[in-house]
Amino acid sequence: MADGVIVRKGEGRSMRMGPEGPDNRLFRLTGTETGGRFDYIEATVGYLEGPALHLHHEMDDTIIVVEGTLKVQLGDELTDLHPGDMMCAPKGTPHAFANLEKEPCRIINIMTPGKFYPAMVDYVSMPQRLSDPKAREELNKKHKGESLGPTIPEHLGLV
Repeated sequence: MADGVIVRKGEGRSMRMGPEGPDNRLFRLTGTETGGRFDYIEATVGYLEGPALHLHHEMDDTIIVVEGTLKVQLGDELTDLHPGDMMCAPKGTPHAFANLEKEPCRIINIMTPGKFYPAMVDYVSMPQRLSDPKAREELNKKHKGESLGPTIPEHLGLV
């Protein structure tokens, strides 16, 4: 990236995260293109979708809401983010997010340093990722993360 990079609208690496619905991530830039400095992701979070409570040991996680409402958890605190709102979970901070509204929520997610894309490739390629806690824990260890609790919809008794 010494000479810079241009990424056109819609370009990037697409990845579907949720078991159903439009929970989709578009990695516009990864650590490969940014010299390891950051990953830039545009995501659509479907109804009741989002990761369980977790933390990253080596990455800061920043989320900006573009459209819709996103329920976020930082530590024990739950709050709603609306378009233009953002949250930052520095490394070591427990966090989660979910879309509790019927309409999809669009977000921008910036991970620093840029180590997130390889972790997500591993997670989506693991067929048993939702049902095998041991396999999930091995991936967490490999990518310097930690699962800490349920998803926000599970925590609130919505699923």
